[in-house]
Amino acid sequence: MALDQTKLLPGNKKALLVAENYETINRDVFRIVFPRIITDFKTHSPKAKLGDASLFYITLLLNVDGKAFDDYGLPRERFGACFLSMNKINEMTGISVKRMKFLREVLLENGLLFEVKEKVVNMRRQLWYYPSWCPSVSSDGYVINEDGERIVPNMERLLKEFESAHKR
Repeated sequence: MALDQTKLLPGNKKALLVAENYETINRDVFRIVFPRIITDFKTHSPKAKLGDASLFYITLLLNVDGKAFDDYGLPRERFGACFLSMNKINEMTGISVKRMKFLREVLLENGLLFEVKEKVVNMRRQLWYYPSWCPSVSSDGYVINEDGERIVPNMERLLKEFESAHKR
């Protein structure tokens, strides 16, 4: 990346860019989409708390396998997927393994995850999360799909998931 040396950057952002220790994200996902998701839930269930959804999403996004080919030049199956274990995600974020299932559904329904694949690797079950980088977001906080349509979640289904996840 060519860094414009004349552009003023806040804080130590220039050092981060020079070191190339960064990832590209769509800020509107955090400025518009997550607040809309939280509002949608609070409208139906005032006690609902979804602040950890953005933490879960960014953890998946920042841990995506970005290596397209292996050392022999063959395509890597998990390219584009985050394959951290649920225990590792819990360790990194404090989000319980039980809660992750619900958050996964929230992200899928809102277009923030393309898919989640269940894999068995070395006789161990793994979940591979394929997050969307969300290139387009509507002004009212919905992810726009490749066909130019808003991805509107099935709130009835998500509320049932929410209630199920929070039964004691």
